[in-house]
Amino acid sequence: MKTRSIALALAAVLLASAAAAAPTAGPAVTPTLKERELPKIKTPTKLEVKNAAAVPGEKRTLVATLTSGTNPLAGKSVSFRVEGKDGTTVPGGAIDVGSDVTDAQGTAKVTFNVPELAQGAYKLVASHAGDAQTMGSTDTGNFGVIKGITKIELGDLIWGTYKNEPGPKTGSVIVKLVRQSDGATLAKPVVMTVNGQTWTVGGPNSTVIMIPLPTNASTWNVKAQFEGDAANQASSSQRTYTKPNS
Repeated sequence: MKTRSIALALAAVLLASAAAAAPTAGPAVTPTLKERELPKIKTPTKLEVKNAAAVPGEKRTLVATLTSGTNPLAGKSVSFRVEGKDGTTVPGGAIDVGSDVTDAQGTAKVTFNVPELAQGAYKLVASHAGDAQTMGSTDTGNFGVIKGITKIELGDLIWGTYKNEPGPKTGSVIVKLVRQSDGATLAKPVVMTVNGQTWTVGGPNSTVIMIPLPTNASTWNVKAQFEGDAANQASSSQRTYTKPNS
């Protein structure tokens, strides 16, 4: 009986030791999101475009600045376009002026060759489409167009025969309507008056006009008048020519 009690006690000791040696389960671990699964937070941006004004034919630099808070944003693309406003229109509804990448000060610049737009107020729009790091932003400013200054050039008297062929000599004058901003010759109607006789020359396909002078005169009082239009100011020129002795 005593031997059996000792055996039972020994078995209890062995079971307790085995239980103590058995590994215990640790606390549950919650898996974290992988970095690629984390939402990307883009930086908010603010775009400011400067107002501008020009005349047709002029080159004008358009400027916009991109920031986030007080910090300029470099290396970001900004595009510019011009749209109609307050009754003004542009061909196709908008003119895509171009784009530029911001510099260290957050500034983007493009040069605009102003087409022949009617005098008035236009909308200047600058846009940053956003990218992997930044949010997009847009700003709208004013672009004013003022009528361009023109001048009429009356050339020297051309006296002779056609291709120097034999026959009586005649006189003619070359007339040009020139835009001052870029020196371009415009194809516009010009009213000519020669010794009291008036008629209209030129048009959409005529930039250089040759005016024949009446053969029944030895002196010609010539006046050219451009009445002006929506994009260009009026101008005129007058000159007197005398028939050469030879």
